[in-house]
Amino acid sequence: MVDSSTAWIEQSKVSLLDYQVMGQTSKPGSGNGIVQTALKYLGIPYRWGGYSFGGLDCSGFVKAVFASNGIGLPRVAREQAMTGAAVGWTELQPGDRLYFACKGGAIDHAGIYMGNGLFIHSSVSRGGVAVDQITKPLYMNSLVAARRS
Repeated sequence: MVDSSTAWIEQSKVSLLDYQVMGQTSKPGSGNGIVQTALKYLGIPYRWGGYSFGGLDCSGFVKAVFASNGIGLPRVAREQAMTGAAVGWTELQPGDRLYFACKGGAIDHAGIYMGNGLFIHSSVSRGGVAVDQITKPLYMNSLVAARRS
């Protein structure tokens, strides 16, 4: 667990994803270091406006992960999406920030690219921090910006 305690989860509540977390240590602030930090938040519940291990919204999650790696970001997704270097779809690397307009119009969701078509985000529908495929229609069709810090 995030607090270093041990816990058990019923097998029926677990689903395996098609990715591996490697045991290598990465330099803080590097793309892989960002991803390793983000994975520590898996399962933290979604809380609108949240910015702690007690609960996070999507932009609070991204801000917290990057702050843990010494990189400051604005609090809300639409402002985060204006910082850093723009990244093209074919140039995505682990640790790049992703911004979506899921409801159309303004940016309303944020996540962190992990590589291999996967990204990690805090999602209402997933109940908290989870990993999803960027190629799911909801995300693929609403991706409006990617940024590298």
